[in-house]
Amino acid sequence: MAIWNPSSTEQTPVGAVQTPDNGYVVSNIGGGVTILRADGARMEAGEEFGTPGPGVAMTTDGRVFVVDYGGTTVREILPNGQSRAIADGLRSPVGLVVAPDGASLLTAAWGDGTIYRIPISN
Repeated sequence: MAIWNPSSTEQTPVGAVQTPDNGYVVSNIGGGVTILRADGARMEAGEEFGTPGPGVAMTTDGRVFVVDYGGTTVREILPNGQSRAIADGLRSPVGLVVAPDGASLLTAAWGDGTIYRIPISN
């Protein structure tokens, strides 16, 4: 069953999470991050990204984070479609998971082969 089919060939989904409200946040390596609401509403988010990557992670309380593979940041996607950098200076971050402690993220950077722990505050 298809959940989403992008209307533009410029958007290539590479990562997604389902949010607590039964919506989705989708990372598109072709550009942008899409927030899909449970009611079908769609919002483009993350204009600050160079190239959103496959690393998308969500905390147990529904906070969503996406790597900027074409840039140097990990960004939190806010419910209003804005984003904020929570880590900068990384070299092409790719993977992203919430650490078992729930208080930090782990990301793998393609550019330097390093795994970073990123604290996340409430």
